Amino acid sequence: MVGSYDEEEDYEISVPPVPPAFGTLTAAQQALAELLQVPQELLVAAAQHSKATMSSNEDDFVAWIELLPQDRRNDYLVRLAHNEPGLSRLLVKELRELAEQFKEVPTFQMRFRTWVRPHMRRPALLKRLHDRKFTLPDA
Repeated sequence: MVGSYDEEEDYEISVPPVPPAFGTLTAAQQALAELLQVPQELLVAAAQHSKATMSSNEDDFVAWIELLPQDRRNDYLVRLAHNEPGLSRLLVKELRELAEQFKEVPTFQMRFRTWVRPHMRRPALLKRLHDRKFTLPDA
C-alpha cells in the first residue's frame, strides 16, 4: 500500500549546533526570545547543550592586536563602525591564528625559553602551556 504509515521514511533531520555561551543570553537575544515567545524550558534545554564562550581569560587580545598590521586594524575599525555582523568572531579567529603563527618566530622562541626556564617547576603553568601547544625547553 502506497503511503502506508508502516513504511520507514528515509530522511534525516539536520539540527544546527547551539551557539556558544547560549546559557547567558544578551539583552537582544532575550528580547528576541520574548518577541518570538520561545518557551523558557526550550531556552534552558538549549543552554545545556551550549559550549562555553570561545574567549578565555588566557587570550591576550591586547598583545595580539599589536601583532596586526596597521591597515588590518583600520579595516576592523571601519567594519566595526558599520556594525558588521559576526565581526567579533572573525577578529578573534584571526587574532588566534596570528598568535599561533607568532609562536613559531625564532625571536619569540628565544624570549619564551628565557622567560619559562625559571618556571619549569610549576606543574599547573606547564600543563596550560602544553595544552596550548607551546614547545617547552628541556629542563
